[in-house]
Amino acid sequence: MAVMVDLLQFVKLTADPPAMQQADSWYRSDLGQVHAHDGATVVKLGPPATHPYIRPTGWHNLPAWGAAGTLVAVLNQVYALPFIPGSNCTLTDMAINVTLLGLGNVRGGFYNADQVTGLPTTLISDFGTLSTGLAGQKTWSSLSVPLKPILYYAVVVQQGVVATYSSRVSADPIVSESAGSGPAFGSDRNCYTQTGVTGAMPASFGVPAGTATAPSIYLKLS
Repeated sequence: MAVMVDLLQFVKLTADPPAMQQADSWYRSDLGQVHAHDGATVVKLGPPATHPYIRPTGWHNLPAWGAAGTLVAVLNQVYALPFIPGSNCTLTDMAINVTLLGLGNVRGGFYNADQVTGLPTTLISDFGTLSTGLAGQKTWSSLSVPLKPILYYAVVVQQGVVATYSSRVSADPIVSESAGSGPAFGSDRNCYTQTGVTGAMPASFGVPAGTATAPSIYLKLS
């Protein structure tokens, strides 16, 4: 027999209360965060974030760590970098940097993630292509993608002719190797990959083809 119980529900607020004491807790519906007072300051109670603090109109780097370098992108291979914002926000711009031109295009987009396995799942938006025929920063602008403080994937794929990108060599704890391939010792991996994408981003990412080091991506959030 099923047992019905009342669920604990926090007070929903759009600003921290003016008077607080230790152990007070509430839900910031504007930020998508549970807040509590520890006796000295207001603290956020999860979820874990790759970028816990969102600076409005600031550029947020993916990956968030690692030595700067360059990367020759594999043609038609999607690079999916994990991203968890620390609060509700909106993606307005996404940028990459071409260090050595390739007479082709780079396509960008965003995917949802399975919140249990951490794998990329369904397409949120395909931002279209930008020419990589000249070196320099390439930006998908005037975007309006609402994001919650959960896991997503920012993706890019070089199409047409290969190009070289700014990158950061790092190992991301969210990115795991498949049981079939075994561990990849001596090689940093910060993204999942998918192969054979010559046109629009697929509606479903599918089972990742593997892992790799990705081109650096910058996200502007508001």
